[in-house]
Amino acid sequence: MGELNGVKSLELLVLVDNTPGREELRSAWGLSILLKTDSYVGLFDTGPDPYTLQHNMDVLGIDPKSLSFIVISHDHWDHVGGLRYLAESGTRCNVFIPSSAIDLGEWLQRHGFIVTRVDSRTEVAQGTTVFLLGNFIDELSMVVTVKNFGGVLLVGCSHPGIERIVETAHGIAKRLRVVIGGMHLLDASEDRLRKVVNTFEQYSIDEVYAIHCTGDVATEYFREKLPSYRVGFTGLVLRYGTC
Repeated sequence: MGELNGVKSLELLVLVDNTPGREELRSAWGLSILLKTDSYVGLFDTGPDPYTLQHNMDVLGIDPKSLSFIVISHDHWDHVGGLRYLAESGTRCNVFIPSSAIDLGEWLQRHGFIVTRVDSRTEVAQGTTVFLLGNFIDELSMVVTVKNFGGVLLVGCSHPGIERIVETAHGIAKRLRVVIGGMHLLDASEDRLRKVVNTFEQYSIDEVYAIHCTGDVATEYFREKLPSYRVGFTGLVLRYGTC
């Protein structure tokens, strides 16, 4: 997938994260990121519960039926809880899930969603690809390629290792510019954190938004050691490309 197949513009909106942002929005332990491009509206994960997602979507004026697709990184509660709200709202779009998330797939089908089980690199929309990596947990990550800009990587919890995920994403986007999401570094040693920073620098990442399950120690380390580190929070809006 190259620049010619990318989207012209991309807007990311952090709908749910642990860190509070705009006071009218609710924060919670979990992750959900809305994507708006010139060709689709998508959702990456849904947060921990239906109430937080519904409140924030209502405040921001987002119609759940406008979603072109949903990507669920993995089937842990803090990423799938908002699906119940989407089901009750009548959303019936395609949901991309790890192929190993059997129970989740059955639940989605019972509630009228179209389910795509992913076990290899899969294009979900123009310029947008998901890929599966696993170790003890299978997890989907997503790359959006923006014309005349480069690649934006969204990660859920990075259970397979943020280093592996970035390397794979770089192979898809060719020029990876932005990484956002949970990085599961709560118990990481300083040696591990140093390796993560080296990975971001090796691939010349311009912006790193280490949110959700990254952990306070890791984010403080990034703040000190990683010039590309940026603060993320509920309500954060990022825009790339030609709007």
